[in-house]
Amino acid sequence: MKKALLILLSIMLLTLVGCKKKTKNEATFFKNVARVNDYTTNYPKQYQLIDYKERSLDFDAFVFNHTLSGDYLPLIWKDEYFGGYGIAAYVGDYRNQRDGEEEALTVISSLISGTLLGIDKSKQNGINYVKEINSFYSNFENIVLNNPNGSSKTTSMWYLLYPAILFSYLSFLYPEELELRTNTLTTIESWYQAYLIMSASNEYSYTGFDFFEMKPYQNDVWEEPDSAVGIAVLMYYGYLLTAEDKYLDASFKTLQYADDYFMSPMYEVLLYFAPFLGAKYNMLYQKEYDLDNFINDVFSGSSRPRGGWGQITGKWGKYEVNGLMGSITDRGGYAFSMNTFSALFTILPMIKYDPRYALDLGKWALHAISNSRYYFPDQTEFKNQMQAKDELTQSFIELVNNSIVYEGIRQHSDGRVPYFGGDAFEAGWGRSDLSLYSGSHLGFLAAIIEPTNVEGILKINLNKMDVEGSTYNAYLLYNPFDDDKTINYKTESSGFDLYDLVRKKYLKKAAPKETEITITANNAIVVLELPGGDEVIHEDVYYRYQGKIIGKDLLNINVLNYQNLDVVKNKLIIKLGSVNTNLEDKIKEVKVTFNNVTYTFDGLDKIEIKINKKDRGSKLVEIEAITEKGLKAQTSMRLIIK
Repeated sequence: MKKALLILLSIMLLTLVGCKKKTKNEATFFKNVARVNDYTTNYPKQYQLIDYKERSLDFDAFVFNHTLSGDYLPLIWKDEYFGGYGIAAYVGDYRNQRDGEEEALTVISSLISGTLLGIDKSKQNGINYVKEINSFYSNFENIVLNNPNGSSKTTSMWYLLYPAILFSYLSFLYPEELELRTNTLTTIESWYQAYLIMSASNEYSYTGFDFFEMKPYQNDVWEEPDSAVGIAVLMYYGYLLTAEDKYLDASFKTLQYADDYFMSPMYEVLLYFAPFLGAKYNMLYQKEYDLDNFINDVFSGSSRPRGGWGQITGKWGKYEVNGLMGSITDRGGYAFSMNTFSALFTILPMIKYDPRYALDLGKWALHAISNSRYYFPDQTEFKNQMQAKDELTQSFIELVNNSIVYEGIRQHSDGRVPYFGGDAFEAGWGRSDLSLYSGSHLGFLAAIIEPTNVEGILKINLNKMDVEGSTYNAYLLYNPFDDDKTINYKTESSGFDLYDLVRKKYLKKAAPKETEITITANNAIVVLELPGGDEVIHEDVYYRYQGKIIGKDLLNINVLNYQNLDVVKNKLIIKLGSVNTNLEDKIKEVKVTFNNVTYTFDGLDKIEIKINKKDRGSKLVEIEAITEKGLKAQTSMRLIIK
């Protein structure tokens, strides 16, 4: 009876704290994501959801049509020299129809996009495109290359690792393709050998890795330390495919390198995988990766190797750009369509493993999904497009029914704010900025979005990217409104138990195929669809269903009496609020690191630190709470000490 009462009180507490907006004087279950909190509204003022799925399917239909003729067409060709099929990076790309110069980044992601939207790419129009991508595998280097005529000697880290990740992911989608699987395993083992070499010095800040010489190299122009995360992803895939512990251990260690890296190691897209891997490893393998750190490194723009890369906020001219990904500094900001689509697909699944991020990442997703429509020519003002007066490009846009995106959006250029286009035309790579490499990622975004009956509340699939974790359907639903909203929640069939991973409670049992769920104001839920007939079991800090771990008790702490950049004099007195999904578990210790000194306190009471003259200035305060059962939560802020 006592345990049942505690569980009931726990649910009531979480419902109360989880449903409110976080203010200065209250504790909340949800984690704060700093850059997302720069948005001026929860609900985008210019919100509109276009049909990304329809556009992605149109993209597929045009790109994979070999019979088209005319300017820039066809967009695909048979590579007679290297084998396989080629798709150039841009419409009007000067490399179109040139054997060996096609990019795996474009070709493989287009196969993934189509597959995610229901197209069987192993038998599309009588062609097995999945088998054909083995042309990107090098028998000389035993790795996947971005170009069939390429070499690791001249290819940077992310152009080696990202295609290898895409290649491996496709192998999970088509396990019956044995050549694909064999080449995937060989590529992963080759990268494991590269890992062994780099791990000897625990250094991954290189430009590339030469698989002929089996050594990393730097070109003295740039370095890509987020390659450690790319290797972590490949090693994770290797473990799933072989169950060999060496791959899992390598994944742990390379991810730790990224966690320990000073400032952000982000160069292009590889760091996007870090929040997901970290959250999954924390839950399933009792790791302690700093997820706040990973998300901040992705969003903040504090990249050390490529300053300014992160998440864009605000308004450019009359267009909201909150949530788009790219550079926050290049010419005032430069958002890229591929990066945005990839980030949403890759980062959001972390919520399934750590639902404390559901509220702010739900807010990010809503804004980014709405604002991603501006990558399409028909969603912006004609005069702001780089090639507005290019009749050939405009005719092509009309021909393909606006299904191909521009590469990016610049904050300003040529007197226009913003400026829709890209790099290809200006840099002389091609005759248009319509981006095939970006459009090939559109299905990544389209596959995770499902509208509900309430405009502005989306049902976001958290399983599509997670190749291992698709046992039970999992969806994020975020309510950005200041009042409660009731949605019609649909499942494939009746009888599912709907379980909220945020609050660890059932929403509906044996639900009909369509049922109503109420989401309270400014709140988020993470729905796990359980087949019914069994109960969720809570043991120690874990929640299991049919023997599988589906969740973990989570602790969160908030500073109640200070906000970032508050001024403090004489004495630092910290008042903490905490929320734990298990009321039977108490906080036993709090550690506060201030001015490079760590102070330890018993519990939440009387956290006081005397301020000395040497403490003056802008100081980072880091706080960690630990419970009796070993749960940990961290928070930090910068205070002005006088």
